[in-house]
Amino acid sequence: MGEVAIKLKNSLSGKVRVNARVRKVIYEEKKGFMVSIEGKRKEGGQPEMEGPYDYCIFATGQKSIKPLMPEVDFEVFAPKTRGFILETIAPRYRPFELLIFPKVGNTHGVHGGELRHLPDGRSICGIFLYRPDGDLGAVLDNYKIIERVGWSPAIGVMQPGGKVVDVTTNKKNVFMVGDFFRYPCHESSVYTAKKVAGIIARESGK
Repeated sequence: MGEVAIKLKNSLSGKVRVNARVRKVIYEEKKGFMVSIEGKRKEGGQPEMEGPYDYCIFATGQKSIKPLMPEVDFEVFAPKTRGFILETIAPRYRPFELLIFPKVGNTHGVHGGELRHLPDGRSICGIFLYRPDGDLGAVLDNYKIIERVGWSPAIGVMQPGGKVVDVTTNKKNVFMVGDFFRYPCHESSVYTAKKVAGIIARESGK
């Protein structure tokens, strides 16, 4: 991910700022969005505002938005995955340390997970499901559940047939991209960013 970020920064020279922390975002009527950056102050100690900007796109956790722009109100209903730690004897999976079952044609609802193989033939697995009623028996001949991990906000994968969440908010030209939970998920982050880019492109006629 670090290499990807560096490539993006280099390809958008002068348009991407790093090592900056946004402290406040305000909207000024007939002007646009103004941004307060930590450490930038005018003479007299008042925060220096940058802008104006036509659009405001937040790419941070759901709980972090209110301190930046309190008037923004949004809710996201996205699926979370259920996980299990289990024991199995599965010779066909011995060559692998990671199992990922694709969504295309997936009827069992199992996402996959990591495998730790023991010398006695057993394997300890951390398995996640695309949906709560996933059928472990469809991919494992035998298994014994050691622990039910419960719902995990860290794996915000989209279920097969799912759709990208709404990226708009109650404020015009304020959008949300990302995972919306406490941990980053590449899949939802990319899809929501693409959706916002499409909205802006259509509005600007590009």
